[in-house]
Amino acid sequence: MTRKTTLSFLVTFFKMLENALDNKKKIQFPIAVILACMWLINFVNAQAQNVPMKTFTFKTNLQKHLVLLVFLCFGITNTYSQIIASEPATEGHATCTIDGCSANDVEIGGVYLADAAGNKLSICTVPDPINEYYLWVEITKASSKYDLFIQFNLYKDNVKIGLNGLPTVSPNKISAGNDGAIDVDDYRMVLIPSYLCGEVLELRDIFISWQAPGQAGGLPTCSTSNSKCGGEFLPPITVNTPLAVDFSFTESCTNGNYEEVVFTNESSGGDGTLVYSWNFGAGASPATANTVGPHTITYSSSGIKNISLTVTDADGDFDTMNDTVDVDVCCNLSITNISSTPVTCGGGSDGNVAATISGAVGTAVYNLLYSATSGGPYSNAPATDGDTDGSYTGLTAGFYQVDVTDDNACNDTSVEIEVLDGDSVEDPSITCASDQSQPADAGVCNAAVTVIAPETNDNCGVASITNDFNSTADASGTYPVGITVVIWTVTDIHDNTKTCVQNITVTDDQLPIITAGGNIDTTADNGLCSAALTIVPATADDNCSVGNPTGTRDDGEAL
Repeated sequence: MTRKTTLSFLVTFFKMLENALDNKKKIQFPIAVILACMWLINFVNAQAQNVPMKTFTFKTNLQKHLVLLVFLCFGITNTYSQIIASEPATEGHATCTIDGCSANDVEIGGVYLADAAGNKLSICTVPDPINEYYLWVEITKASSKYDLFIQFNLYKDNVKIGLNGLPTVSPNKISAGNDGAIDVDDYRMVLIPSYLCGEVLELRDIFISWQAPGQAGGLPTCSTSNSKCGGEFLPPITVNTPLAVDFSFTESCTNGNYEEVVFTNESSGGDGTLVYSWNFGAGASPATANTVGPHTITYSSSGIKNISLTVTDADGDFDTMNDTVDVDVCCNLSITNISSTPVTCGGGSDGNVAATISGAVGTAVYNLLYSATSGGPYSNAPATDGDTDGSYTGLTAGFYQVDVTDDNACNDTSVEIEVLDGDSVEDPSITCASDQSQPADAGVCNAAVTVIAPETNDNCGVASITNDFNSTADASGTYPVGITVVIWTVTDIHDNTKTCVQNITVTDDQLPIITAGGNIDTTADNGLCSAALTIVPATADDNCSVGNPTGTRDDGEAL
């Protein structure tokens, strides 16, 4: 190749290069750049050997071109650059009709967040503000198409926002465009104001249009042909934002002695599949996890727990969020029942209070509180015999509460319960023994009876027991034949009385004794066949009493 031919090629190349750079479009001529570099090396060698070369005047001077060429040969590390859209984003453009727009000659591969030069922010810390960052749109298909035009609604955390970053209900979309040839490249479209790390950005209701060669011209706008627009079936696009690691947690008491904590991942952004690494701190079960969650964690102790979440994306970018959670004790201690027994006698001190608990951790310690009136005020009661088991005795009448504390400093106080005073006017009780019956003693009309005393009781105490037979506490004595009604009376210490009745029966089971006057042996009176006799009457005797004996003749005649 002659030097003239080479330099003629370079003239054409530099013109193309100037036009590409002026429009900030992708450099599409890597082969030309290589050839130009080869020419530059040849030129340098020729200069070193004092070989003359013909000088040409280009659009700009050769010195400028040579400096630029050196930069291209030795400074370019990536043959792709980003394109800054020539038409600034606006909300004033009429909304394009999306119905029927289903062509796919130009396709969007993705949308990401980067600075003005296209440098993506890999990670950020929630909720730090991120300023001067733009939406960049990746065009992945655009063969021989011109005048790129895009419309969309921009949502931040599911709220539609305008170019000022504020929520909006305007029906207008955000519009942006770039005149000239559409390259497979990344286009800087919209400056994102008021963005905080961790916020989710989404493009919805996307419309995209273009022009065919020979139809381009003027500002990019809505296409009037359905074959030159797309978006009808284009789903929303979530903006690839920086990896922002974040999580939240909620504590609650369930069945354990310490709070259960639910950790929820709230990370956003990053590229591709995310990998999670959790550490839940001392005493956690489970101690770690490697899935997104949410994770329900139980702890074997209370206190401050150091929590960390590390998230790594597909590009190897990673970040860690550290936080602490204060795990509290779960107090399951509860007084499930409280009961009392009254004082047996007014003014006494033999009442009882007993409390039953559940859910105590370790040793439960009880305390008895007393108040003379319902509702308090309460103070410590003198009784301490129930401090270990909640059962208190020897109490006077009044109102009581039981307070209990376990080893986790959990505490519960019972409802108020009353110990009733004994009744001073309550009658005593008396129960007589069964009625007694026995025969009279031999030869007498009475019997010596040992009487069984009645059973008595009183809430305050029995003062005396008497009977109306002998006015003593023992009714034993000599009882006549027949039924003797014995009335027993019990009297308590407050002169309250009660009676019962017992029947004592003595029976006369002994037969009476009769003695005849003797046999009479005599002769008949003279001239008669009979004799006049004087009958000696019979006599009778009995242990009780007896009447006069009577007799009859065996022949039926009167004596």
